[in-house]
This record gives sequence, structure tokens and C-alpha cells, in this order.
Amino acid sequence: MRPKSSWIFLGIAIWAVTGCNAAQVVSERAFEEKVERLRVGQSSRTEVETLLGAADVVERHRLVYYFADMEFGIGVRRYAPPSGPLPMAAGAFPSNTRGVITAGFNNAGKLRLLAVERFFDEPFINDYSYAIKVSAKETLETISQIAADQGFKAVDLNKESGTLTLRDDQTKAQIDVKLAGQTLRLTSKNPHSRTSNEYRLHSRRENNLTAAIASADWAQ
Repeated sequence: MRPKSSWIFLGIAIWAVTGCNAAQVVSERAFEEKVERLRVGQSSRTEVETLLGAADVVERHRLVYYFADMEFGIGVRRYAPPSGPLPMAAGAFPSNTRGVITAGFNNAGKLRLLAVERFFDEPFINDYSYAIKVSAKETLETISQIAADQGFKAVDLNKESGTLTLRDDQTKAQIDVKLAGQTLRLTSKNPHSRTSNEYRLHSRRENNLTAAIASADWAQ
């Protein structure tokens, strides 16, 4: 049996040959180009899968994609018999999540919800787009009520332009709302460090708000 130290030296040798070229960083521009090609109410599930590839989470009406930087790494893996031990394993592993795309579909397979979370630079900006039913009434007013339950203050409501601003006075973050035809879009701007309490508080309120909108009967 090869001694443990030999596996370590073997791993170092593998890293020396391939490790320097294995790191991959998610390009913010490439990420945005994919997002820009998705259309709520229009894009089909097949089109989403063709553009983004195999999803990390696959459900009947939902696909989730994680975009993360990759780093070369070496680790120890153990397999139960009869496979036997494989002490060294080398390859590229996720090191830092840069973006998450969640796509929700209706029964017809059309994109009804698109959530885009970004973790590139401060302020961290997330977008949420929803397909709204033709029968939906007083959508902005309804969102104001839902937002108030989650700790947001609704200001600057303008029916003519279809806009609304939701302010989180406790964290100084805000969410801009835009209603255009049958598409509703929320853009959340979180200016805080991802390790701060303010970031986590706003994110929790943001998640509760967007979940409530996604489950509303006026959203397709």
C-alpha cells in the first residue's frame, strides 16, 4: 500500500501541473447577458434550459441556477466497500457564489417568475419579475399593503408611471417597484456588507415580501 505521504506528494504534483489554470471567475457581464435574454411571460422552460444549461435545483415548476467562482482543490475522499479508498481527489470546486437565478413556470411551461440575486459588489442589487394577470386590480396599492406587513414604508406611488418605492427605514435599504403592462418588477438595493445585521434583516424582509407576491392570486 502506498504510504499516506506519497498521496500528499501526488496531490501537490497534480496541483503544480493543473492547479494554476483551474480557477474560474464568474464574469458579471456574461451573467447579465444571460439575464437580459430571459422574458417573463414569454420565455419557455426549454428556452431557459437551453440558455442556462442544467439547473442545480430542478422542480416541477421551478429551476434554480447558482453561478460561483471555481477554484482548484485537492481533498481526501473515502468510499464504502467494495469501492475501496480513494485518498486524493482533485478538481475545480465552487468557492464564492456570485449570482443566483430562480425561474418559475406556469402550467403551460412559460416563465411566470424570475428572481435574480447578485453578489458581485455593493450595493447588492436583486431583481424580481412577475407575470401579472389581466384581471389584477390596484396592484401597486396591494403591494404597498403587503410591504407594510414586512416593515417597509411605501412612498412615491405614481399610478400614471406605474412606480412605487418601498423604504426600509431601519436598514436604509429600498426596493423600487415598476408595473408595465402585465409585468411587475421589483429592484432591491441593499447597500450593506453581506456579513452585517442590516444586510440580513433587509434580506429577510425582502424574501418575505417577494414570496408573498409570488403566491398572490393575481400573479400568474
